[in-house]
Amino acid sequence: MAMIVVSDTSPLSGLAIAGYLGLLEQLYGRVLIPAGVWHELQRGGEDDPRITDLLGLDWIEVRQPTNQQLVNVLQTERHLDRGESEAIALALEVNAE
Repeated sequence: MAMIVVSDTSPLSGLAIAGYLGLLEQLYGRVLIPAGVWHELQRGGEDDPRITDLLGLDWIEVRQPTNQQLVNVLQTERHLDRGESEAIALALEVNAE
């Protein structure tokens, strides 16, 4: 059974800048990100094209969490940003590793 992996912005952008993004595909095959993370990466790509390039990779899949109530609680009560909140909610929904 394949491992389900959900990522936030920092690991993806850091690995892209360092030139090691391909490790994620080699290790996991597919990485899920929520739309909030996609938008953060898009904005980060304005400063570094290596970040923008990862948005077109076919092994990175954008999937939105369905539990918006949890996303809202994480944002308001835990003061997390949208990408972090959505990544946590999505990871819980898909039983990510």
